[in-house]
Amino acid sequence: MVGIADHDLTEAAALEPLTATLDSTAFHGTIQIVGYPYGDGASFLWSASEQVLQVQCKVLPSGQR
Repeated sequence: MVGIADHDLTEAAALEPLTATLDSTAFHGTIQIVGYPYGDGASFLWSASEQVLQVQCKVLPSGQR
């Protein structure tokens, strides 16, 4: 994604358990909020028309904080 540094992208291994259950399960894990210089704030985008707040983050592998 433009504006997200490579080191701020989620590693593929951390996504494997998440992608298997995206449509049916709540996320239980750890995220790290990352900077996004093109957003409406330091790390988020806001869509007033859709009433959606999108926070830029990466999913951390299990056990990592």
